[in-house]
Amino acid sequence: MNFCFSIADVLICDVGLVVEGSKSDGRWQPETASLPWRGTAAGGGYSTAGDLLKFGQALLDGTLLDLALLQQATAAQNHKHWYGYGFMVSGEDPARQFGHEGGAPGQNAVFWVLPEAGYVLVGLSNTDPDAMENAVNYIARRLPL
Repeated sequence: MNFCFSIADVLICDVGLVVEGSKSDGRWQPETASLPWRGTAAGGGYSTAGDLLKFGQALLDGTLLDLALLQQATAAQNHKHWYGYGFMVSGEDPARQFGHEGGAPGQNAVFWVLPEAGYVLVGLSNTDPDAMENAVNYIARRLPL
């Protein structure tokens, strides 16, 4: 299936589709109502798995941020100790991880970096949340550390 639509004169294909369970024909239905015109602080950015992998690798090797600054950004900053500066954080060495996950109807993304083990995990799907989050987290918890 190839579904396309245009936002601000940009053609976007195969993004934000969701199966409507209440439809009797069971066909994929567009879910464009929740897609913003462009990314916001709450999400809505567009990327590829390959670019997110490069982003994670640049974080790991110090290309994007100095490693001391990355350590600060990925240290828990809130009172419940799960959020740094723009990154969700969890775990202890060697299972420490940082990244982000989230979604909306018809879109789900996961980006996790396990710095001590050297892993970058990326999952993108056109399914409702928590489908991809559950799949990537299942893998993350079974990787050799």
